[in-house]
Amino acid sequence: MRVLLVIVLTAALAGPAAADAQLDPDELAALPDDGARDAARTLQGAIHREDAAALLGLVGRGSLRIFGRAVGPKALARRLGTTSVSQLIGLSPVRRWTLETPRKGEILIHDQGSGNLPAAVLSRRGGAWRLTALRSIDVEGMPRAVVLVIDRSGSMQGAKLEAAKEAARAAAESLDSADLFAVIVFDAQPFTLVRLQRASNRMRISTDISRLQAGGGTDIRAALVEAWQMLSAIVLKDKHVVVLSDGQSPSAGLADLVDEMRAARITVSAVAVGDEADREQLKLIAEHGDGRLYVASELDEIPKLMLRGVTGK
Repeated sequence: MRVLLVIVLTAALAGPAAADAQLDPDELAALPDDGARDAARTLQGAIHREDAAALLGLVGRGSLRIFGRAVGPKALARRLGTTSVSQLIGLSPVRRWTLETPRKGEILIHDQGSGNLPAAVLSRRGGAWRLTALRSIDVEGMPRAVVLVIDRSGSMQGAKLEAAKEAARAAAESLDSADLFAVIVFDAQPFTLVRLQRASNRMRISTDISRLQAGGGTDIRAALVEAWQMLSAIVLKDKHVVVLSDGQSPSAGLADLVDEMRAARITVSAVAVGDEADREQLKLIAEHGDGRLYVASELDEIPKLMLRGVTGK
């Protein structure tokens, strides 16, 4: 009986602790007030218990923006009849959550699975903290997203690649802290060198850029597909891609792809490096992407033209 009692007591005590295990105590304590802390715990508890009623209570009578679209309480209740709370919210019940307060009356929540983008937003409404958005970023607070797509083929080896690194760092430094930034590099295959994150992560971004090394082959299209998929996952008015290349790549399907990117409100500019770059192909990308083509004849022009590609000037 003693053994059984210990087991029961241990399980009972572990319940609340497990529910709070993913909320960092320091971040929780830094929230504005007890109401904010209770709202964060309520959201996490709703996921742990798959408690649709608790989630609906946290939303209240207002609407919940899901990927930028407003969903009212009745529609949300219907949706919760066909999907679980955890699937709807997209926050893991086992990963540690990160709580951020970028501005008064707002809390951004994300976990390792959502990277540096908020999976959920809690806002203060009428004196109470409510769940107001899922996977939705306020356009005013997050005005831009910029993805650089950089050629790392063998012909970029040496001074060209170093200039490209300098250009990427300068591009990141030119952005506001709240902007989003990523770098995709490509040879025969694309690779995400800097995952999409806030430009305020200057040191991390610079460190990731320093790892850029030359490879072999050139396939711009595959890298643009990667950028398209990355930017399609976020809700912003201003999403821009800048391609930098010094070589030639297969053109099949490229125009159609950039047309689809433009239809998704993603603009694309291009920087041609040196005389061997396929300027006609890069011009096609820029024209279909409603962007601009910049031509770097000298290596020291690369950072300046990359900045112009990012700023549109």
